[in-house]
Amino acid sequence: MTDPESLDAYRVAWAASAQIPVPEPFTLFRIDVTELVMIGVADKELVVDFWREGGPPTRTTRK
Repeated sequence: MTDPESLDAYRVAWAASAQIPVPEPFTLFRIDVTELVMIGVADKELVVDFWREGGPPTRTTRK
């Protein structure tokens, strides 16, 4: 993203949440996520959270 309006909007949002100026220079880009997987361990089990665009999130656990 290179248009000045998007970059300025990002600077404002960053400053409001981080309470410090955005580090310059910076590169701003957009991604289009259609699937997402997060893998972790909880209570000695493998936890797989999965989401696909248009569907509900699912969770699978393995001991």
